[in-house]
Amino acid sequence: MTSTTSEMSSIAAKRKITPAHVAVVTVVALAINLVILWFGPLAGASMQVGQPAPVTAIPVAFFTIVPLLLASVVVALAGRRNPGFRRIAAWAGLAFALVSCAAPFAVAADTATAYTLSAMHVVCGVAWFRIAYPHR
Repeated sequence: MTSTTSEMSSIAAKRKITPAHVAVVTVVALAINLVILWFGPLAGASMQVGQPAPVTAIPVAFFTIVPLLLASVVVALAGRRNPGFRRIAAWAGLAFALVSCAAPFAVAADTATAYTLSAMHVVCGVAWFRIAYPHR
């Protein structure tokens, strides 16, 4: 094992996915998404996505918190056996969030709503990357 490989292994070992880190990043992501939700209608977004009611804080909170928490548990457990898995999961999750930014454009009643919801996808992707990527 080279010194670079051992340095990377020690960094990954030091930087574990901890409940405190997950909680802080998730709360920050939720706060940013709620600010985006608040600014969306100010920018002309109807927040209608083909449902009887517009998008509100409750689904935004649910779809920010639950995926980040569940994925964190899965990756933390899988990362114990294979520390390299965390790096792959971090990039895959970020890529998924960025690709899923297109979905709001298919269901939103207006472009402003689509951009608002897409921005929330980006926030969740960046939050996921911050949780999962073994850097520091």
